[in-house]
Amino acid sequence: MLAAMARRKAKADGNPFGDAEQPADEPAANTPEADTGALVKHPKGGFEATMQLGAIPPTEVILTAHVSEGSKVEKLDKNAAPPPNNYLAAEYKGKPFRTYRVKVQADAHALSLTRGADGMRHGTVEFVTLVFDQQGRQVNSMMSTAVLNVTEARYPVLLKAGVPVDLEIAVPVKGNYFLRIGVHDVGSDHIGAIEVPVDAVRTEPGT
Repeated sequence: MLAAMARRKAKADGNPFGDAEQPADEPAANTPEADTGALVKHPKGGFEATMQLGAIPPTEVILTAHVSEGSKVEKLDKNAAPPPNNYLAAEYKGKPFRTYRVKVQADAHALSLTRGADGMRHGTVEFVTLVFDQQGRQVNSMMSTAVLNVTEARYPVLLKAGVPVDLEIAVPVKGNYFLRIGVHDVGSDHIGAIEVPVDAVRTEPGT
């Protein structure tokens, strides 16, 4: 089972695969009212297995990701509460870390959007970023859920632009780490994932 993961959505109900309210004309829900910890465990086990370090990346959903390194090195006092959305494993709490910004874009052509009685297309897409050390142990995690309620007029725009999300995740300064970035279309159970060595993103060699 994957370790505790942050989730962004409008309702903090403890279910990482639940729905959230979203204005009808907006393609994705990226402005949460609450962030909570949750367990990522797909009912069929497929998404969980796909997000393990070194797993063959699925390509059912095409995605692109741009990762940038934060300039500030942070370190938490052992008695201090972690900053918002920082879910570093306990053993890393007192060690220096940087926050990395992960901008993900999912190709909407592969998403399953069901046309409802209201005439709009509805769907749910989960964006996940995990940090692993070189032994394959999970160090940090972040999950954001985008709930899509798209009018027919907006649907061509969605197909052209895709579904974007921005995630920020803390990575320890010392050591070798990997980012596993995934997209899960809940309606079709289709998944896309890529893996990025943090060393390929770091701007300061040896940090």
